[in-house]
Amino acid sequence: MMPSAFFIALSLRIVLNETFLLYRCELHIIFLYFKLLHEAE
Repeated sequence: MMPSAFFIALSLRIVLNETFLLYRCELHIIFLYFKLLHEAE
């Protein structure tokens, strides 16, 4: 059996990865939104 610390570290890494990806997607969407607003003027 693997130590529980390994699973904790693994799950933390996955959560951080997901959060980072979501954050990047949101930034990208916000950037596109402002770009569209700027072009619309």
